[in-house]
Amino acid sequence: FHYAIMPHAGDWECGGVWRAADRFKSPLIAGQIGVSNLGCEPMRRSFLEIEPQACCLSTVKQSENGQGIVVRVFNPTRGTLDTAIRLNNGVAASEAQGSPTERTQSEFRFPETPKKPWSAIREVTLEESPVRDLPCDKDGWVRFSLSSRKIVTVEFRSDSGQSEANA
Repeated sequence: FHYAIMPHAGDWECGGVWRAADRFKSPLIAGQIGVSNLGCEPMRRSFLEIEPQACCLSTVKQSENGQGIVVRVFNPTRGTLDTAIRLNNGVAASEAQGSPTERTQSEFRFPETPKKPWSAIREVTLEESPVRDLPCDKDGWVRFSLSSRKIVTVEFRSDSGQSEANA
């Protein structure tokens, strides 16, 4: 096992202990997943952005229905957080290509122009049932309040229809 000690001022919240512990147990490991000539994006870009830093990421995965991406965050603090999430700069993945190779390449790159905004962004339950629609600003940020010790699951949908939400 590994053990760490982190001296800090104030309590665990003020000292950022949760974030440091998360980095300690799950360090970032970068690796090339395949040969690609798709390196046309800027050197600095983020797939997922979350504000403020006190908001913790729990999950990023494909939705169970395959029509979007699910992002789950939680608030470990004692106060309410004004939370903002932006996934893939506010745009959905490009349309799937024909061959398995093209589909795999498509999954690991940012969309090509013209960029298509997410068709719907909504809060969902842990089972991914719709709770409520969430508004998205022109820059792709979804903003909501996150109560103390609460978990929120957000689904970014890339389909053209929202029939499941109306069912």
